[in-house]
Amino acid sequence: MYAIAEISGSQVRLENGKKVRVPKLNNEIGSKIELSRFLLTVNDQGEVKVGTPFVDGNATLSVLEHKRDKKIHLFKKKRRKGYVKQGSHRQHYTVVYVETLSV
Repeated sequence: MYAIAEISGSQVRLENGKKVRVPKLNNEIGSKIELSRFLLTVNDQGEVKVGTPFVDGNATLSVLEHKRDKKIHLFKKKRRKGYVKQGSHRQHYTVVYVETLSV
């Protein structure tokens, strides 16, 4: 059984007992998150429910840690103009654990 949920503007596949990376959440480590609306659900028999726009269900997530992704280097250049611009970026994300999922 799994479900597709929208968390912080991105779609995430949730399965019971799995760790999932989601965009940065402002919850404290160890706190619980309750979700009740999903975009798509698939039960153990393979029956698919697609929401218009949502499917009802329940999920409990616990926040494990906040991390930063590996560094991405940016480089811009325009030839023969002397224009060079460099930068870098590290995206923040949160690791959550799916404790219960019932759809």
